[in-house]
Amino acid sequence: MNLYLPEKGDAEALDRIHHYMGSFSETEHKIAEYILLHSAEVENMTASNLATSSGVSAASVVRFCKTIGFKGFNELKYYLKNMAPKKYSLEEDITRFDDLKAIKEKFTKINQNVIEETMQMLDLKALDRAIDSIIGAKRILIAGEGGSGSICVSAYNLFLQLGLPCMVETDAFLQIMAATHLEKGDVLLAIIHSGRTINTIDSIRAAKENGATVIGIVGHEKSPLASLSDIVIYSTTRDTLTLSDVPSARISELSIIGVLQLGILSRDYRKYSRKNEKSKKVYKLKRVNY
Repeated sequence: MNLYLPEKGDAEALDRIHHYMGSFSETEHKIAEYILLHSAEVENMTASNLATSSGVSAASVVRFCKTIGFKGFNELKYYLKNMAPKKYSLEEDITRFDDLKAIKEKFTKINQNVIEETMQMLDLKALDRAIDSIIGAKRILIAGEGGSGSICVSAYNLFLQLGLPCMVETDAFLQIMAATHLEKGDVLLAIIHSGRTINTIDSIRAAKENGATVIGIVGHEKSPLASLSDIVIYSTTRDTLTLSDVPSARISELSIIGVLQLGILSRDYRKYSRKNEKSKKVYKLKRVNY
């Protein structure tokens, strides 16, 4: 069966898929076949829709797009919809000729796409399970370090506003000590973009030995964190020749934490909104009137 059936103008996207067809993994092959046979439908799909239709995960869809040279699923859809056979990225790199206005616009666009791509990748079932686990937890340990450690502190702040019984550890020694004392009914929320940070991985293993539930927010499907977690939520990232992926990774992780907080709030709006109001009142005590 000949799967390569390009429609007028969408050849750039379909040419890339056809070019890489012989080197795709089994998962990538499923995605490729579906796009080649249903390119018109894919134009109006989300990454989650395509994942369901092709029998893979949303994260696999986004990674497939990057494998064939696109920045993400949005860019692949852009080429399918707009029939634009370009050889350069939809998102231009910052150059030495750019003024501050151009830099601001480019940086905004990149990070808007990061948030959109993160939302498309989010597995609603995984989110639902994560929210259930967090709400039902006796204790919640939020753990990570480095760049993701800053998001751990933000998660602690947001969850504490709702009165959740949480703590945060970004120090390697304190982290594993806290994880060792977790038990069944407790939750360890680990945030590691690479999924390979040894200190937090050790803490996860310690927590799992005692029966704690592990929720992992991770940017890489094939990683120790993804394989060790009971519930996996995938973040994304985006880099260019002139921009590191660090800012976009943090934006993706923080977006996920925001969705989790709002999901918890919506489960019992009256209860958690009251707790949130209490937090706001005490904030005012620590602010100088001016």
